[in-house]
Amino acid sequence: MVDYTVITPEEAGVPSSAVRRFAARLESRHINFHSFVMTRRGKLFAECYCDPWKPEDRHRMYSSSKTFASAGIGLMIGEGKVRLDDRVFDFFPEYVSEPVSPYLAETTVRDLLMMATPYQWNNYGFSDKNWVQTFFDPDSSVNKHRADHRPGRLFQYNTCATVVLTAIVEKLAGCCLTDYLRPRLFEPLGMTPDIRCVKRPEGGDWAGSGILCTTRDLARFTELWMRKGRWNGVQILPEDYAAAATSKQIDTVMAESQSEEQFGYGYQIWMTRHRGFALLGMGLQCAVCLPEKDFVIAVTGDTQATPVGYYEFISALWREIYPYLGSDAKLEPNESAAADLADYLSTRHVLYPRGEPTSPTAALVSGKKYVFNANPMGIRSAVFTFEDGKGSMSYENRTGNHVLEFGFGSHIAGFFPETHYHGEKIGTPLGRGYKTVSSAAWADPETLHIVVYSVDDYLGTLKIQAAFGGDGCTLYMVKAAEDFFNEYQGLAEGITE
Repeated sequence: MVDYTVITPEEAGVPSSAVRRFAARLESRHINFHSFVMTRRGKLFAECYCDPWKPEDRHRMYSSSKTFASAGIGLMIGEGKVRLDDRVFDFFPEYVSEPVSPYLAETTVRDLLMMATPYQWNNYGFSDKNWVQTFFDPDSSVNKHRADHRPGRLFQYNTCATVVLTAIVEKLAGCCLTDYLRPRLFEPLGMTPDIRCVKRPEGGDWAGSGILCTTRDLARFTELWMRKGRWNGVQILPEDYAAAATSKQIDTVMAESQSEEQFGYGYQIWMTRHRGFALLGMGLQCAVCLPEKDFVIAVTGDTQATPVGYYEFISALWREIYPYLGSDAKLEPNESAAADLADYLSTRHVLYPRGEPTSPTAALVSGKKYVFNANPMGIRSAVFTFEDGKGSMSYENRTGNHVLEFGFGSHIAGFFPETHYHGEKIGTPLGRGYKTVSSAAWADPETLHIVVYSVDDYLGTLKIQAAFGGDGCTLYMVKAAEDFFNEYQGLAEGITE
């Protein structure tokens, strides 16, 4: 692994105060970012990690992973094993049954790269056992819609397109995508040696969503595309492929997305304003590149519970950082501003819920057992305790007796008390609880808010509200996670035993 050369923001032409405003703006908007890395001219000038995240942590990249699949295709093209006009149909005869839709039969590798498949909807679901097969099988549990329009004409975001691209690389390479990329791309770029990926149910990497790498890795990977596939004088990706991948290949104005995603799409890469491009993943796993400014920012987070997360991030970027990228000139050193920035960034943490750390209600309800009526969560009873700036919720549900601990003005690290969620492979239980950090606050004297963040390979947020009054407790739970915390959703009414 090769470290970045680190410079001050001023040496990159950006005031330290602007970087501080960028981070503070996200925090003031209650945007739960985990890290960011900013580079200019290949040198790192700003970096932040919110506790418990550290620079060496591999972070789930969700749909930013898709661009890794694009890189695999680009390498395959360079090796003469794949062409953009190859029919996808021909790579998987084992999954094709007659009669074949003419729209599916003419779908090419280029169509998949552009998210221009003949389907209107995503083709697979977590209950499917073979995600590649679902692309070709209209009778799978999810893919009830047959190919209904010509491919290559209409942008319809479809992660199954990336699944199939990944499977093409893996079938031709005889190994998973990350193992194929490791000697050809990860090692030459000096990326983390243990980059890995969540596996699909049938095996193989889920490069549509599952890459785990560091934030610096994501920034370095993005720089490779900015340099048209060339790194330290070596052409790693074919230049013409990298140039096309980072250029608009299809219109996205009709996409069901916010305005920042309507500048077009390349090959598993989004276009942005200011003639840039971006890797965009659910929950704020993003990298934005402005080639004309020789600038890259990579950011990670968990904003699934905050739909405006990407909008707030990109707005902060355009407002606070972009205005200073118009010149290549260095700024005068500003030691006090640099020290203030370093101090500010070193004390960031994932967000606490809003509210007060104490309430008179805590002493009144601590230790009482509440018995709940029938509810969607299957929670039968709960006991809340509060002591020394910490609290716990001991409860019984369908899977047994559990304890959830949380801090006030601090996070309590632990493992979520459910062991059946996805592990290294989708559909295979992990066998332990996901790593979490949890904190709480009193939204008003009788209302407790608890926030649980999964900080494992699967990112997600669980919000719990307990409203106390008289001899009762109204419990309300909402989750923002792709396919876990599912049983922690709903409302329950309870009374003291």
